[in-house]
Amino acid sequence: GLTLPFTFVFYGTGYTDLWMSVNGWLSFGADPATAAWNNGSLPHTDAPHQAAYAFWDDLVYSTSTHPDAALVYATQGSAPQRVFVAEWFAMRALGTGAEHRISFQIKLYEGTNVIEFIYDRGTWAGTDYEAAICIEDDAQTEAVQVGGNFEVTPPSQDLRFTPN
Repeated sequence: GLTLPFTFVFYGTGYTDLWMSVNGWLSFGADPATAAWNNGSLPHTDAPHQAAYAFWDDLVYSTSTHPDAALVYATQGSAPQRVFVAEWFAMRALGTGAEHRISFQIKLYEGTNVIEFIYDRGTWAGTDYEAAICIEDDAQTEAVQVGGNFEVTPPSQDLRFTPN
């Protein structure tokens, strides 16, 4: 798990811990005990919960095919306006070739509790991505699902959420 440098309020609960999955999502709070890759419609009862899914798919990264491929995170700015940035760089869907790659970020904003999904359209290559893009609360009763199948191109716009 990762420790946030500030409290982030997600669906009414403040969190300082989160989990970053290779499969394109962040989960807040306790260890979700999964790296779930099998995306689907939300809300649902399967873990993870209290999560932001920027591009939920069965993703992998390989530095042998893309030397710069990485899962990284950083905090930008200074209190009380910091931004926690999690990045998936040069990822590919499991079972696709080396020519496939996508890059995207999840940004968490201190104070406003805004979540942004940022897609690097300039690095998008290949097809066969069938990701879910959504956020879901801990009780599995509320979810905002934006999309579910991006076979050739990335989402056409970046996304911004402010959960209750």
